[in-house]
Amino acid sequence: MKTPTLLYDFLRTYWPPVDDGFAAVWVEGTGIEETASRLRADLDSATVCPLRGIGRGFDGDDRPDDYAGIVLVGESGSWTLAVQIQGMDVTTDRALAELSRDGGRAISIGWHANGGHTTTYAVDGTVVSSGDIRYVPPSLEHYAQDLRIPDFDDEDSDDFPIEEMITKVLVVIGRATGQEIDEDWLEEDHVRYIIPRDAWMDDTTF
Repeated sequence: MKTPTLLYDFLRTYWPPVDDGFAAVWVEGTGIEETASRLRADLDSATVCPLRGIGRGFDGDDRPDDYAGIVLVGESGSWTLAVQIQGMDVTTDRALAELSRDGGRAISIGWHANGGHTTTYAVDGTVVSSGDIRYVPPSLEHYAQDLRIPDFDDEDSDDFPIEEMITKVLVVIGRATGQEIDEDWLEEDHVRYIIPRDAWMDDTTF
């Protein structure tokens, strides 16, 4: 019998700092390089590595600064999965809109050390739902019909089983995309890219 935190436990095994933050987005209809391009990554920074090696192998000026994004992009069934271990670019509404444009879909999940657990779903360039991970987005509820969703009481929010709920949402995402995140994806080589620190900064902000 599967444990209620199985998929979260997988994440922790292959990325131990997961408790301090994690961000991922699943994208329909785009390949690895196109996904990276829509995330405004530097395509010349492409390097093949597994998740466990995502922070290694930078030399001199190639080492990204603390405000750059580091993403690992790979195929996940018929979708593409991008995991970000520095920054939260892949979970922003702007990124989801860009990733899902031209008739696609994109689903993200993310959190940081202070919480902020969020799930976002976009279709054809429009974010249709975004909110607290403690609730399955209404547009994805039909994928969760037979799942036991933990009860949530605002008065006892500190006791909420967040790791169990993250696993439930990952199951829902797996059903929506046709492929759950698993040990194979977390262990295999994919393509690492760097998202420059100002990639998502509008020219008008200067």
